[in-house]
Amino acid sequence: MTEQRNNTGSEPLDSTAELVLNLTRAEHEELMALVEKAHADQLALASVLDADDKLAEAAKQITMLTAQVATLTSRKNGLMNEANDLKGIIKKRDSQIKKLNKHLAPYVVKLDSGGMPV
Repeated sequence: MTEQRNNTGSEPLDSTAELVLNLTRAEHEELMALVEKAHADQLALASVLDADDKLAEAAKQITMLTAQVATLTSRKNGLMNEANDLKGIIKKRDSQIKKLNKHLAPYVVKLDSGGMPV
């Protein structure tokens, strides 16, 4: 095993276990997602290689993956539209808050360091 360094980069790791222990939750989740994807890819490739008609199985996998891409693209577009709508709402609220602050300014009581009105 090649020498690896921990997150601080100062001391070498003795084992893979130490590397795993130094992962953050987000890093762990990302790593597990990559492992799951690699496993799914391996199963898909194995199904193609094990099939009697490799071309037909490959075409089946391509059709399935194309459908997944279409679904994910649609979901992404929906989320982007929702994000843009929320940005518009935030801008409108910011404008309303500025107007309210402007109208309330004459009623603001200024306090001195002791907490007494000036």
